[in-house]
Amino acid sequence: MSGKALTIIKAYVYNKKEANINILEWFEMRIDRVRLAAEMAKREWRDYHVAKLAGISRSTMSAVRGGKSIKTETAGKIAIALNLPVEQLVEKGKV
Repeated sequence: MSGKALTIIKAYVYNKKEANINILEWFEMRIDRVRLAAEMAKREWRDYHVAKLAGISRSTMSAVRGGKSIKTETAGKIAIALNLPVEQLVEKGKV
């Protein structure tokens, strides 16, 4: 994982600790599918574009688009690929 992704994930987990919320819930999350689709459409990108830039498989990207839970690391990679903060991609109420 790149240093930038690691920094985002560490900051993300650190913020949760400050809020006194169980850290275990941070390791799996769901991406807001509507927001993800909008960001991809804005760039005219398909799943394989994001997958390649994020360093994840196309099947993982397809699962994300289908609403499956993913690990914090994967969410961080997708956020970096889209040049967005992770918080903007995670389903509301999950951050």
